[in-house]
Amino acid sequence: MKFGLYRFVSGVLQVFAWIILVVCVIMAIVVVASPGYSWVYYYNMPMGAADMMGMRWVGFLALLLGGISGWAFLLAVAGILMVLISIDQNLSPRYQPSQPTTASGAVCPNCGARVKPGDRFCQACGAKLE
Repeated sequence: MKFGLYRFVSGVLQVFAWIILVVCVIMAIVVVASPGYSWVYYYNMPMGAADMMGMRWVGFLALLLGGISGWAFLLAVAGILMVLISIDQNLSPRYQPSQPTTASGAVCPNCGARVKPGDRFCQACGAKLE
């Protein structure tokens, strides 16, 4: 049950990572492509065309690097979660019958001698059976 939830969370993180990357790349392209003069005039900032272009490229790089770092972080967390799931599944105890059986009945796990059903100790070596 918990592994299914962890896998779901990992999948959601991967989807969010790709959404963040795509949105940041689109925003970065919009920042470079838009004129951007309205907010400069709103704040009465005297800027030349070169200054405006420089600010747009800084915004572009900030958005692009932010998107890539957010994408990488979420994918790393999702990957770590999947590794932890794998480790937990490999280390978790699996169901094993309490006594190995053969075609003729149960055997002692210590010495391999046949034991009768209901015996608590092996008649051959004295090992506890349950």
